[in-house]
Amino acid sequence: MTVLLSHLYSGRMTPRASEDLSETKPPVRIAVDMDEVIADYFGEQVARYESWSGAAVDISATEGRRLRECVPPEHREFVSRLPRTPGFFANLKMIEGSRDALEVLSQYSRIYIVSAATEYPNSLCEKFDWLAANFPFIDWRQIVLCGDKSIIRAEYMIDDNIYHLRRFEGKKILFDSPHNRKVPDAVHRAHNWDEVLSFFRAQGVLPSS
Repeated sequence: MTVLLSHLYSGRMTPRASEDLSETKPPVRIAVDMDEVIADYFGEQVARYESWSGAAVDISATEGRRLRECVPPEHREFVSRLPRTPGFFANLKMIEGSRDALEVLSQYSRIYIVSAATEYPNSLCEKFDWLAANFPFIDWRQIVLCGDKSIIRAEYMIDDNIYHLRRFEGKKILFDSPHNRKVPDAVHRAHNWDEVLSFFRAQGVLPSS
């Protein structure tokens, strides 16, 4: 189920991809992460953990840390198993504003959904089906499920994980999430999708009004 797009990896667009772009749609490529950017991975983690443990999670305590680091030691294995649980990725809620924002951006750029999904093989089909259900305007050729995002070549990347952004050669947007709140603002931080759209207006990717 891993989807590889050679024209994205090489930094060149294939003839077919070029034909898909009209003269009014410049070939600006934006690589967009899934979990914690368009899909509420953290919210699903918290909901499942609270249901299982009967304990409430103090969200403020998760700033700068992953959920696994914030629960009692005897509960950490349960949290670690969550992304390997069948159905986990199929049931994620959308991050507020993500669908509308990507629909707008897709009119002026080439959107690629890029997820380091192969760590959890069970997630591959679930992520693909989730995208088809929630982002039907994203073509299957614009979906990259991989293991190492350093292979990605695009003009922009939106991700909540500073590790992936540091290895990316283009312009970077760190999408805000509790676990990255203590990351120094060395790259542009967006707290929501309205701020992402404002960033791309300032970049000239979107019209100013």
